[in-house]
Amino acid sequence: MPNKTAEQQLHIDYKQVFGTEQGQRVLEDILAYCHVLEPLTGSIETNAVLIREGRRDAGMTILQKLNWNEKNFIETAEGAKQ
Repeated sequence: MPNKTAEQQLHIDYKQVFGTEQGQRVLEDILAYCHVLEPLTGSIETNAVLIREGRRDAGMTILQKLNWNEKNFIETAEGAKQ
């Protein structure tokens, strides 16, 4: 069996860390802070938009490492509403 690349191992690590109940709570907190599940609405100052998009990009990078799909977004968004 070939050795895992560093990138493959990192994907596994992300899944292990965020795969626990505690990890899910932390992930939901990060996604809320990064505004990943919220639309950008209203008139917002340009700098505020750039900051928010930077946060969103960080959150999206985490989700990419976790191989998230549309179903995961829907489940998390529904959980956030409750």
